[in-house]
Amino acid sequence: MYACMFLFYTTLGLSSKDVLEYLEKGPKEATAAAAVARSALSDDHMKMLNLTHDWLNSLIPFCLMKIDRVSIELHTITHFSPVASFLYVSRSKKNTKI
Repeated sequence: MYACMFLFYTTLGLSSKDVLEYLEKGPKEATAAAAVARSALSDDHMKMLNLTHDWLNSLIPFCLMKIDRVSIELHTITHFSPVASFLYVSRSKKNTKI
């Protein structure tokens, strides 16, 4: 996503330095890049640039932290009830659980 947005904004007339600075630091810390972006972009493009900054700095790291919560364990014979033995369950599903 970072590369796509970088290419998109450089084609709209922003320099690569300004785009990188804005996406990394945001509008409050990168005041020079924000001023250049406000003058070169429309309101809709500025909203998308701010949304991209928010996604890269808050949403994507939050989602990546949640990946480690999934654990895979092996089943034992005692996990299966007598009723489950009548149902067809593949061998891979019988041996693993999430």
